[in-house]
Amino acid sequence: MGLSYRANRHVETTSAVDAINYEDPNISSTSRLTEHGSSLDALWEKLTESQIDLTSASAEEDDSNEQEKVELIAKTIGLSAEGELPPNWVVTPPKAIGNVYRQRVASDPFVTEDECFRQLEAEQLPQAVCRRIEQLVSGEAGYPVKVSSPLPLGIGLDFILRDICRDKFTGTVATSVGTMHKVYALLEFNDSVDNELRHAWLNHERRTRLQSFGKYAAILIAALAAVYGLLRVDTWTRGYYSQQLLWGSAIAIIAVAFLLVR
Repeated sequence: MGLSYRANRHVETTSAVDAINYEDPNISSTSRLTEHGSSLDALWEKLTESQIDLTSASAEEDDSNEQEKVELIAKTIGLSAEGELPPNWVVTPPKAIGNVYRQRVASDPFVTEDECFRQLEAEQLPQAVCRRIEQLVSGEAGYPVKVSSPLPLGIGLDFILRDICRDKFTGTVATSVGTMHKVYALLEFNDSVDNELRHAWLNHERRTRLQSFGKYAAILIAALAAVYGLLRVDTWTRGYYSQQLLWGSAIAIIAVAFLLVR
């Protein structure tokens, strides 16, 4: 009995020890996966935090660049009377879009807007139209064309403002001498306007050539009339005043030619 009891006691003790030392492989694997997942989550949080910081820094840099751009525009071009930024065509000079040629012109800085508009209408707008006419007709004529003013061509300020000028902007700049204004104008030359400018130049050229032909014809007629008169007077005086009549006729022809050429 004693031996049997001790044997049973040894078996129970061994089973208890084995139960304590036994480690379930499924439980251990799950625990390790949990720990590995926790480490991945921590790493992802660190990467996410870094990305958020970079995005925030980039946004702050963009805001700083935008603010510098606004300040530069306010100093150079100027803001509107309401403090608004100028339109894109003022900041970035426009280019040709399809068959439409666009151009920006600007006045010099003045204290009042009226001074800006007067200079713009008297100088910048006509000069821009002259440059466009030169571009259009120089290639067709085959030689450089110089147009000093559109008025002799029949292109007045009313036509420019009505058919060519599409938009205006008045910029206000604060300077050390006070508030200054600058007026910008957007010009658009489409096919219709270009054809009108071409026809105006061609008509002007025809009139100029006709006037030149008329002057030369008048000089020729005056010379023939002087010769005919000289012969008639010489015949009437029987050659007594031939030399005086010759000099007088020459002077008269030169004087008539000078007046006609002017």
